[in-house]
Amino acid sequence: MRALIIAENEFLRLLRHPVIIIFVIVLCAMSVINAAGQSVHGPVTVSVGNPYVFMDGIGQIYYFTTLVFWSLALCLGVVSVSIDRSNGVLRLLLTKPLYRRDVIAGKFFGASAVLLALIMFHLFLASLLLTIAFRGPENFDIVLKVVSIGVVLFISCTFTLGIAMVLGTVLKDALSASIACISYFFLGLYVEMPVSTEWLRIVLSQSSLVNYWIFDNEVNIFLNNPPSIFSVWLGVAMPYIIFLALEALAVFLAACLLFNREEA
Repeated sequence: MRALIIAENEFLRLLRHPVIIIFVIVLCAMSVINAAGQSVHGPVTVSVGNPYVFMDGIGQIYYFTTLVFWSLALCLGVVSVSIDRSNGVLRLLLTKPLYRRDVIAGKFFGASAVLLALIMFHLFLASLLLTIAFRGPENFDIVLKVVSIGVVLFISCTFTLGIAMVLGTVLKDALSASIACISYFFLGLYVEMPVSTEWLRIVLSQSSLVNYWIFDNEVNIFLNNPPSIFSVWLGVAMPYIIFLALEALAVFLAACLLFNREEA
């Protein structure tokens, strides 16, 4: 219960943070540019015999969306732990009748709620603008795919958020934690390059798990000519989605354990 109170306060506090305003502006700009491009590209796609253009529009924006939200998750983790430690906010919270695990759990849940709200907002805005610019989802299968993209993106963002909180707990100094988070972000980009080995992709980053094993396996969710069937894709991707969720849970528990053993 106490963790939920902290989560509510953290959610409201982070929503007013300048970094959120910046990311919202970026997300809105991405949605507008993507819809404008699809208004030109969509008729061309249909003219060559492919009527399923909505998922093509979502796919065009997906990669950049993941980069934006993973970087946002890292920023929120740094703000919630490292910067709050430097500003004395954590020390003040720990003078209250609260368990340490309630503090870190509340911050994690509050930041996760912010990520979920922004993911929902972005996918709704992108879908709305695509519908206005050209056409909406061709069938209910497409709607389920878009919702699934949001769910998987949210789970992967909670994993990234947990990584940032672990780094903030271990390193304590805000600058060191920020540098470590930036290094982790670029490491995630590196492991997607062909020079990277498969074991490095598995061990060091969730990006390949999301991009290749969940969305781009033998049943590609973005395939639109002919379109992939949602139930078939879900059956193939579900084991990897569960594995990703377990990764996020493990990182969250690690953050709680480390924070319990550290001084504020």
